[in-house]
Amino acid sequence: MEGETIIDKENIIEQNVGKIEKYEEKEFQKEQNSSLDTSQYESSPKKEEIFSEKSIIQISQNFFEKEEKIEEIKTKSISTYFLNYTRKKEELKEVTDTGLRKAENCIFQLDIKIIQKINSSQDSNAPENFLAFYCHEIAAFYFDEIYERIFSLEELFKEYRYFRIFESNDEIKAAIDEFIKTNQTKPKKFFIEFKDKNLKIHMKFSFFDKEKEIIFNLPKKKLTDKEKNDLLPGLLKEMQAKMFSLAYENKQITNEKFNQFW
Repeated sequence: MEGETIIDKENIIEQNVGKIEKYEEKEFQKEQNSSLDTSQYESSPKKEEIFSEKSIIQISQNFFEKEEKIEEIKTKSISTYFLNYTRKKEELKEVTDTGLRKAENCIFQLDIKIIQKINSSQDSNAPENFLAFYCHEIAAFYFDEIYERIFSLEELFKEYRYFRIFESNDEIKAAIDEFIKTNQTKPKKFFIEFKDKNLKIHMKFSFFDKEKEIIFNLPKKKLTDKEKNDLLPGLLKEMQAKMFSLAYENKQITNEKFNQFW
């Protein structure tokens, strides 16, 4: 689909609740000891690292993690992808609940996770692995572009019968990750679109020498005021990181033009 490309991230990000708790504990310690010498913590990154895309990626990782911790969901593995998206004519007419117009060119972060939790539809209390999709627009000034959906293995088999060749959600996630890696520059095989308040992820898989298009429908998440307040700090950090990154890129472009002039 035109106007849509993918920013490749070579390394798959892996996180779990233990890492999240360790991160939060360290942040709390920093706040309590703000007057102490900063050398007791990790050395400060270089200026280039602060303004790089990595800073946006690191901040974006934790956008949903706080909520997951509250729900006591254990994240076993996570793959993160960044998608460039250009809104079409009709989409540009949309406004947020605060009256703001949405940006024409934007970046969405797609997290594909294996999470472990109790399946309420089963009699057993044994934890089960679910395949979870989370997606949000990075550094947006609104909460209208947050999408999510969690699949049990039975739900995937029922909705996409071609996945029945796999034995677990872990295998299905591995197949999806491999598909994205090999088709990230093929917009006809992998692209996203927005329709009826749903994010549709199109993937044209090959099953037994036959190509079949799989469409994952992620409904838009309706957030309460409390949920918005909980997500606001992470959103502001994303916006700040994006501003720093754009400012640094602009400075580099300005310097290049100046050097070419002289």
